[in-house]
Amino acid sequence: MKPDQTGLSASVVAFYEVFFMFLIFPRILSLRPYFNRKFLHRERATEDGDTTSSQFDVVVAFFSLLVEATAVLMCGLAKNPVQLVMLSALQVLGSGNIPALQSIAVASVDHTESGLMLSGLQIVVSIAEVGSTIGMGAILSA
Repeated sequence: MKPDQTGLSASVVAFYEVFFMFLIFPRILSLRPYFNRKFLHRERATEDGDTTSSQFDVVVAFFSLLVEATAVLMCGLAKNPVQLVMLSALQVLGSGNIPALQSIAVASVDHTESGLMLSGLQIVVSIAEVGSTIGMGAILSA
C-alpha cells in the first residue's frame, strides 16, 4: 500500500471505531439484564465470587477478542486496499475488548483501589498506543 492509502485506511478505521463505540457498543451493553435473566437467573454472586456483571464482561471481552483476532488474520489475506479497508471495518467490531477488560480488572480489586487500578490500566494503554505507533511507523517505512 502507498502511504496515502495507508493514511486513508487508518482514517476509515478510526471513523468506524468512533461510530461503533458511540452507537453500537452501548446497545450491546444494554443486553446485560437479558444475559442475567437468561443465563444466571438471578443477580447474585456465584460460588467462586464472580458477580454477574464480571461474567457478562468476560463474555463481551471473549467475543471482542475473537472477532478482532479473526479480522486481523483475514486482513493478512486481503488482495487489494478495498478489501483491507472492509476487513479493517470488521476488526472494529472487536474494539469492545479494552472497556470490557478494564471492567473485569476493576471488578477484581477492592472498591477502594478501583481508581488506582483504572489509572494503572490507562498508563499501560497509553504506553501501548505510543509504542504501536512507533513500531508500525518503523515497519511501514522499511
